[in-house]
Amino acid sequence: MTKIIQKIILLLALTLQINCIGAVQDSTKFKKDWGNIGFGIASNKHLTQGMNDFNLGINYNRLIGKLCYQIGFNGNIFAQTLYLNCINLNVGYRLFDRFYLLSGFIGPGFMWGNKKITSNSGIEWPSYSSIGLSSNIQVIVKPLKDLGIGTEFFFNINHVQSNIGLRIVIHLSNGK
Repeated sequence: MTKIIQKIILLLALTLQINCIGAVQDSTKFKKDWGNIGFGIASNKHLTQGMNDFNLGINYNRLIGKLCYQIGFNGNIFAQTLYLNCINLNVGYRLFDRFYLLSGFIGPGFMWGNKKITSNSGIEWPSYSSIGLSSNIQVIVKPLKDLGIGTEFFFNINHVQSNIGLRIVIHLSNGK
């Protein structure tokens, strides 16, 4: 199973590289990069409990051809015991205008953290790493051309521990 996921990640990385080479020759007038940084809430206990931690997310997004690509990091910031971090490489689409940006991404994510295991000998916090599925949906309002505020809904799913959450983000772009 993990070899299949590794091949999918390699295929996505090659697609991104090929599109980056093509984008060097693209001369459209639209600027293509934007980034978001935000804080929010997340559930990281296999989605069985409500929101139980604060989350930090940083995402860089780039339009290449008709697809958008995202590389990002998100992780729990105040968790002392149970935590989950993720680095993701996603692909998606965007709808935009001068005053808004709507986008959705999905792709593989490398996740690591620890999990709580209760046994007769007590509580343990073993660490883990896993490849899973990551997604991010952005809804941004841009009162200024290159500066906006909005929300990101995200989830990270893997076989060890998953999380879901919502962040308030500051949006920075280099134009439309």
